[in-house]
Amino acid sequence: MKIIKLTAAILLAAILFTAAACSLPAESGGSVYASPEDRDHVYDCALKDSFDYHNMMVNEGLSIVRESITPVFRFDLLEYAETGKLSITPYAINAEDADSPRLYTAKVINAENEFAGNMTLYVDSGIAHSLGFVHAAAQNERYGCASCSYTDHAERIASLLGSEEPILPEDVKYLSVVWIGECFYVQRNGNEYLVPIGTAGSEVGKAAVINENGLRSIAGEYRTYYEDLLKQKEEWEKSHPGEEYSPILGGQARSL
Repeated sequence: MKIIKLTAAILLAAILFTAAACSLPAESGGSVYASPEDRDHVYDCALKDSFDYHNMMVNEGLSIVRESITPVFRFDLLEYAETGKLSITPYAINAEDADSPRLYTAKVINAENEFAGNMTLYVDSGIAHSLGFVHAAAQNERYGCASCSYTDHAERIASLLGSEEPILPEDVKYLSVVWIGECFYVQRNGNEYLVPIGTAGSEVGKAAVINENGLRSIAGEYRTYYEDLLKQKEEWEKSHPGEEYSPILGGQARSL
């Protein structure tokens, strides 16, 4: 049986968040962002002609903000539904390969130094590959683009969490989670929060802040949804012996 695995490219296409108004100060660095060594490596590779989006970037006068390059993390929502514990890991292109390149996201600006969109990319053997560029103007009823850089959200997040000062970058990670989308994971006063990158266009992510109780509820809903799909798969295979079943969950491929 052929199984379609969840890929970062599909996750990227399934982001459901609407843009939030943000200023564009200089990125402050810190653990939410890539280390200087990794940041410079990704940035330098993205400048090469071998980068698959190089011509597009040049033709449209776009550039990646070096300091905004951010490693992407993930966690398994089904596992969380079962254990109640967040096991956050780096988002690798191939989760089954320990040496697989890891995924990064970066803010892109235009020639006027204005926010132009987000680039999701990885580097393999010195060559940068993009899993997609989402333009800031890409709007429809279910989707809007907001900057992926934490600096552009620090003030908003602090306000949402009732903090007079911005949350330190050391206490923040950038997550891409199936069923939820793109969000910042924030630790504050011993508590854990997920803050979507804007106002979500989906029922799942409409809350401005997802706390432990909210995440537990979302995980339970997803597990129920997933188990229902497993039942559908079993019924389909019974009525279609010898045929392959390729499940697509809400627009996102998921290994069953």
